[in-house]
Amino acid sequence: MKIIFSKQVSHLASRTKQILHGNDEYAVLYRSAAYSMGIKVFAVAASFLMNWTFSRYLGANGVGEFFLIFAVINICSMVGKLGMDKTALRYISVYSSQNLWGKVKGVQFFAFKTVAVFTFFMSVLLFFLASHIAVYWFKKPDLINLIRWFALCIMPLAIVKNTGDALKGVKRGQLSQILY
Repeated sequence: MKIIFSKQVSHLASRTKQILHGNDEYAVLYRSAAYSMGIKVFAVAASFLMNWTFSRYLGANGVGEFFLIFAVINICSMVGKLGMDKTALRYISVYSSQNLWGKVKGVQFFAFKTVAVFTFFMSVLLFFLASHIAVYWFKKPDLINLIRWFALCIMPLAIVKNTGDALKGVKRGQLSQILY
């Protein structure tokens, strides 16, 4: 029994060494998964700290207003992207696998322009509809200025998310996770 356990420990140690220093597909997969998990754990911890800090300084009412407006910004960003992030991911992955880097650049540039134009339109629309949204939808007239300031975040948020999907297309998924 002791010999079998010793062999298993020895095998586990050699496999761990192979994963850490090897170049086979499983070693790369394990390292990539560990890296991704590390980024996700860090993101969850940072999100918790951000929420805790907001709740300490803004109070329950302020945090509720912040996340309400942030949800509106995310919706406007999603609508303004027009699905270009997933479309770019699809075509960029196809073209990068064929080493057609000119087409990759063209797809990314087209997606960037499209997202920038439509999210700019969404920002302007939200800016001018801020009073209507705050007064009639949320019944909180004091949110008008906050909604207008947050409207400036729509385009950068959409561009970052679009860039993250483009990075996934060129097999830089770990880097894209930092952007999300």
